[in-house]
Amino acid sequence: MEIFGPTIQGEGALAGVRTHFIRFGGCPYRCTWCDSMFAVDPKSVSENAIWGDPEGIAHQLRGLKPARWVTLSGGDPVIWDLMPLVRLIAPKYFLAVETEGAMWRDWILDCSVVTVSPKPPSSGMADKLNHNVLMHYASNPISIKVMKVVVFDERDLDFARQLHDKYKGFKFFLTPGTPQGMPDAATKWHINQRLCWLSERVLELDDMLDVVIIPQLHVLAWGTKRGV
Repeated sequence: MEIFGPTIQGEGALAGVRTHFIRFGGCPYRCTWCDSMFAVDPKSVSENAIWGDPEGIAHQLRGLKPARWVTLSGGDPVIWDLMPLVRLIAPKYFLAVETEGAMWRDWILDCSVVTVSPKPPSSGMADKLNHNVLMHYASNPISIKVMKVVVFDERDLDFARQLHDKYKGFKFFLTPGTPQGMPDAATKWHINQRLCWLSERVLELDDMLDVVIIPQLHVLAWGTKRGV
């Protein structure tokens, strides 16, 4: 769907780190608060996709200003067999991938940071949670395993606590939910309010001592602008 960078990673273990992004179209989920529906909705993907081969994508990356990281995002990039692309660019970059954890591909093992983001009740997709697949992520030798849960409300926080208790091998991050369809100033205000609430709640929970709370830095910096 798009290749851009360098920019900063806005979320998770690499938040604030300079990276390129390759965003792929297609996703098995339809989250109510999805912030990249242009890469999820089949009609939008069909109309706007940039079809290319691994060599062409690698060539586009080389044309950008330098960065040490490349983040594979979506939609969900794991619906695609990206092994040829990953093997082509891995010698030149550190690779990170972002997925909701509904599927597995062996090329994931070539990524340095793997962020799995199971969808909580507010997404409308919590019933699709597949523990068998999540256990596959948990049991494989990935350099850095991250589990990141978006939290809008108390139900989402309860969902995150259950995952945190079950999956011990992950670095665990909570992201205050970002509302959609608002002017940027209102969006940032709501993020700040939810960040305050979530921080105060987690400080009350002695079972989440190792959890990191971080909002979407790219939204705070640039609002809902694409390509940053």
